[in-house]
Amino acid sequence: MGAYSNPQEVVDTQTGQHFQNLQNTISQTVAGVASSYKAEAERGKKEDEENKKKLDAIVFKAEKESLAMYNDVGKLSQAKPGVNFKEALNPFVEETSKLNIALDTGASIDRQGDLQKIAEYRGTVDYLQGDIANISADAEGFYDKVKKRGRMGGLATDLDLNKADDVEGYLGLINKIDAKTSIKTNLQKPSERTWLVKIGDKEIPFDGATIQKIHDNNSELFTIIPDTTDNMLKLVQDSGVYDIKMEQNSKGESIPTIGYIKPEYLGPIEREPSKSTVPGKQVNQLKQKVKIDEIKAKIFPAAKVQADGILSNPREAQAWYNDIAVNALKLKNKVTAAHFLDDAGKYDFYKAYLDYALLPLEEYQYVMNTPGDIATETIDTKPARTKTTSPTTNSGKNKQEDTQEELQKKAEDLKAKLQNNNK
Repeated sequence: MGAYSNPQEVVDTQTGQHFQNLQNTISQTVAGVASSYKAEAERGKKEDEENKKKLDAIVFKAEKESLAMYNDVGKLSQAKPGVNFKEALNPFVEETSKLNIALDTGASIDRQGDLQKIAEYRGTVDYLQGDIANISADAEGFYDKVKKRGRMGGLATDLDLNKADDVEGYLGLINKIDAKTSIKTNLQKPSERTWLVKIGDKEIPFDGATIQKIHDNNSELFTIIPDTTDNMLKLVQDSGVYDIKMEQNSKGESIPTIGYIKPEYLGPIEREPSKSTVPGKQVNQLKQKVKIDEIKAKIFPAAKVQADGILSNPREAQAWYNDIAVNALKLKNKVTAAHFLDDAGKYDFYKAYLDYALLPLEEYQYVMNTPGDIATETIDTKPARTKTTSPTTNSGKNKQEDTQEELQKKAEDLKAKLQNNNK
C-alpha cells in the first residue's frame, strides 16, 4: 500500500445546493404540519390574529433550531472534507424539526419521549465530532507505529494481530493513503454510526465505538509491540550485580550509569593471548568468567513481575515474543497468544524476557587497569639456562603456583583500585 503525506480528498462542490435543498425540505415539513394545525383551528373557530402570530413563532423557532443543526453539520464538513455529512444527517435534522413543531403545537402524544429523541438526534452530531477529534489526534501516532512495524512501540507483524485490510483502511481514514470515506447512520439508533473507507474495490468499516477504543489504546483491532527498554534498564540497574556510578547527562541531570560486574559474580582469573607481540615474550590479557546462571537467578524474580505485566494481555505477549525475542534470541518457533495461557507457555515467556534483558551480558569480563585499558601479564618465553642442582624435596609451592598467586593478587589490587576510583 502506498503512503501519501497529503493525499487529495474529494471536494464537495455541492454544499451550498445541499444546504438550500435541506432548508426547502424543512420549510415543506413545517408547512405541512402548520396546514394541519390551521385546519384543526378552523374547525373549532375562525383563526384570529393571535393564533397566526403563535403559529408564525412556532415555525420560526423550528426553522431556527433546524438551521443550528445544519450549521453544526457544516462544521463537520470543514473538519473532515470530502465526507457527505449532510446526506448522513439529513434524516435527523428533519425528524428533529417535526418533533419540535409537535411539541410546541401540543400535537405531541409522548412529550418526554419526543424530548429524549430530540436530544439523541442532536447527540449524533456530537458523536461524529468526537470521532473526528479522535481520528485527528491519533493520525500521526498511528502512522508512526506503522512505520515502526516489527519493532518495539510499532505494530506487530503477525497478521492475526493486525489484519492488512484494517491497517490499510485506518490509514485511509486518517488521510495517509488515498481513499474515499462515507458515513452510515441509523435514525432508530442515533448513537451508532459507521465510517466506511473505500480503497479500490474494498470497503473497510470502522464503527464509532472502535474508533474510541483505538484512541484509548484498548482496541484489539490493532496490537502494538510493548516497548520494554526502560523497564529492562531499571531491572539491570536495580539488580545489585553491577557497580552503579551516578553521572551527569547533557541536561545536568544525575543519572545512574552501569559499570562493571561485581567480583562475587565473577570466576577466577584466566589468561587470553593478546594480539600484542614482544620478541621473546608472551603477552596475555586477564579475564574472568561471568557467573551468568547466578546472575539470572538473582534477577529472575524482578523480571517475572515485569513479564507478568505483559502477559496480562496475551496478544501483546505474542507480539513481543514473536517480533522481538524470536529474532534476537534465535528461537525456533513463533507462537500464538493462546500459548501463554498455561504455566509452560508463561515459563517460555519468562525465560525469553530474562534472556533478552541480559543479552548484552558477555561470557567473560576483562580485568581493567583503568576504563578502556585491559590488564595484561608478560611472560618471558626465552629458554632458561640449565645448571646442575642437587636433589631437593618439593616441600613448598612450585614456581607456576607462585606465579598464579601473584597474578591473582595483582588482579584483585587492580580491581580494588578501579572500584575506589569509581566511588
